[in-house]
Amino acid sequence: MPMQYVTANNPDTQVEQTQTAQPQTQPKKNPPHFVRRDGNLKVVGWNGQNGWYFIFVKIYKDKDGNFKETNFLTKGELLKASKLLADAYTELVNEANKG
Repeated sequence: MPMQYVTANNPDTQVEQTQTAQPQTQPKKNPPHFVRRDGNLKVVGWNGQNGWYFIFVKIYKDKDGNFKETNFLTKGELLKASKLLADAYTELVNEANKG
């Protein structure tokens, strides 16, 4: 499905469209190699057959109390997100230097 863009002033549309754009979870037979969290933000990395793969998600509760995932961030979350992604990059470099 192509990426859908929404306006920042319409949170109902964001929730609806982020649900359609969620990344697929990795099968249980291939657990993640790398997981880092900071509050409700998470980056997960797998070292697969074709190289490294990473997902970055923000976890939140909807109005009914159900946990959801999105890739929308507020300006206050950008610094935490950049730190998590820098940690993922460091892990990638460290793994490459082991070989």
